[in-house]
This record gives sequence, structure tokens and C-alpha cells, in this order.
Amino acid sequence: MIARLKVVSLVVATVLVGASPAWAQLPGEPAYRTDYYNNAGHQTQVGEIFPIDCSYDEFTEADTVVYQQIGTQTSYYDHVLVGYCYRDEYTPV
Repeated sequence: MIARLKVVSLVVATVLVGASPAWAQLPGEPAYRTDYYNNAGHQTQVGEIFPIDCSYDEFTEADTVVYQQIGTQTSYYDHVLVGYCYRDEYTPV
């Protein structure tokens, strides 16, 4: 009986954790901003890529993020989630 209660408690805890808002993700395609730097110390930013628009294809029901690049891409970067594109609309994080 106690073993069965432990199993049921574990299942309930797993369901509650899985439904928590901390795990929630907005619908759509994630949009990222990437800042590029000249070295591993990130002393000087030399380029960036950022979202400028969203596109939605009704036939395939696919969201697409449109990006713009300024400057240079390097091996040293920060990549940050900044929003989502969902049905042609941009929603910031």
C-alpha cells in the first residue's frame, strides 16, 4: 500500500511539474538576436543579426523569422531569445 502511494505521488508530482508555467513556451517560431565580437573577451562588438519581420505560410502553416545582418560574423557571439513569430505577428519575450 505504501509503495503504491509513493508511485501515485510521483506520478502526480510529475504531471504538476510538467504543467508549470516555467516550462511553457509561446507558440510559433523562436526569434533570436546574435551579437558578434572581435574576441573571446567580447571587448568590441563587430556585428549583429536581429529579427526584422515575420512571415506565415498558410498552405504549410509554417512561421518564418526574417533576419537582418549588420557588420561581421565571428566565432565569438552571444545568442539570445528575443521573441516569437506566430501567424505573421511578432511577440517579444
